[in-house]
Amino acid sequence: MNNLKNKFVKSVLWVASAKFVGQAFSWLVTIILIRLLSPKDFGIVAMVSAYHAIIVIFYDLSLGQALIQKKDLKPREIQTVLWAVPVAGALLYAFSFIFAPYVAAFFKNEQIAMVLRVYTIGIIFQSAQEVPYCLLSKQFDFDKRAKAEFISNVISMLVSLILAYLEYGVWSLVFGFLAKTFSQAILIFYFFEWKSILTPKQPLTFSCTDLYALLKFSLPLTGFYSLRFLFMRSDSVIVGRWLGDKSLGYYSVALDLARMPVDKFITILNQVCFPLFAELQDDLEALQTYFFKILKFVALIVFPISIGAAILSKEMVYLILTPKWSPIINPFICLCFVAILQSLAGIIFMLINALGKSRINFVFSLISAILLPISFLITVRYGLLAVAMSWVVVYTPLFLYLIHLTNSQIDSSFRRFAMAIKSPLFAVLSMALSVSGLKMIIGLDIISFQTMFLYIFVGATTYITYIYLFSPQTIGEIKGIYFDLRSSRDSRCELAS
Repeated sequence: MNNLKNKFVKSVLWVASAKFVGQAFSWLVTIILIRLLSPKDFGIVAMVSAYHAIIVIFYDLSLGQALIQKKDLKPREIQTVLWAVPVAGALLYAFSFIFAPYVAAFFKNEQIAMVLRVYTIGIIFQSAQEVPYCLLSKQFDFDKRAKAEFISNVISMLVSLILAYLEYGVWSLVFGFLAKTFSQAILIFYFFEWKSILTPKQPLTFSCTDLYALLKFSLPLTGFYSLRFLFMRSDSVIVGRWLGDKSLGYYSVALDLARMPVDKFITILNQVCFPLFAELQDDLEALQTYFFKILKFVALIVFPISIGAAILSKEMVYLILTPKWSPIINPFICLCFVAILQSLAGIIFMLINALGKSRINFVFSLISAILLPISFLITVRYGLLAVAMSWVVVYTPLFLYLIHLTNSQIDSSFRRFAMAIKSPLFAVLSMALSVSGLKMIIGLDIISFQTMFLYIFVGATTYITYIYLFSPQTIGEIKGIYFDLRSSRDSRCELAS
């Protein structure tokens, strides 16, 4: 157990370090791109990426996740998937190339056909690296993955920034994405130790029997991801189809900014949590302990970021993005609340999948994929704010239902779930009251960098003070994580010397 804990801590350290450094640069570049490009440019890429998001679900049929989940993995099974995934990726790109005009006709925008044909070249690169990428996760070699992701993200951002400055518009985002997928594939191939699965005496083989056995786990998982796409991305599809590329540009930026804690920070934990939970699937007590601790620390970080961003949404938009993006303010506030629920749900999904109960996630996604798109179709005629509000109204009870399903699988209760997030919840409520009260005293219409920094300082101080005074156990757990990280770093230094 201690060995597993050390692996987990080391993995989090590597992934978090790479993400933290890369994300600081990423946020800066993203803000510059938003200022340089138009809402229409972001709208076109949002339409294309919505199609791309559903297609990439099928290029591996979740076989990579099956490799991680399976305990006694044989080289022949790995080799079988190594054949299947790139072939599927090439076929899906060919389909996308032919199908592109129909996607353009759906969105009533002829430019989308050419953009889609170029953008989806990334599927070929993604499918090629899928197996070694997942095996690095299974082996807890997150240092290699983190290096590949960090370098490829930097390359992607530089390409997008240079092309945007040269006024290439939407193509700056497209070629930035391609630069990321290509460079990451090359780096993953370089870092992965191929001798662990390929030797001169053991050539690359393919087994239909092994493929069928892996598909029994992966197909329900693919169904879950497909349905999850419907309720996670259907809002963008519907907004783009009925309100046009400019409105979708506003909505996609609001959505991306609101989900940034989910897409960036939670991605770090999801990458590590799935192999961790899979390793602990036969030890229910240890699984519960790790799950609720991780849930608590997700809440500790995501709650203040999302609620703080919602409270300071007007200041952020006017001072950082410029007033031309003011239509995103109200939708952004609603989506920040939804992002909190989605961040917690992301950890729950990993737990359920690691237990081999992917059918539960499938059922939840099926219900969500029916209710949420219906709500978007009803509210889209009333504008972007109505679409964002429908997220809050429909997804909240769905999230509570997901908690119920999870508790039944790990023999827990809603009370224990609530206790895990109690301290972050009350701390963030205190933060929200202090910042909102200060804004009313200073004046809601006064917007400046000085006042924004003051609000951030007061909010952070209130939040940390509450945790320190009323949740000493949380402080002790944070110190424990710090010492675990330091000991992991010290052990690496000793090995290096």
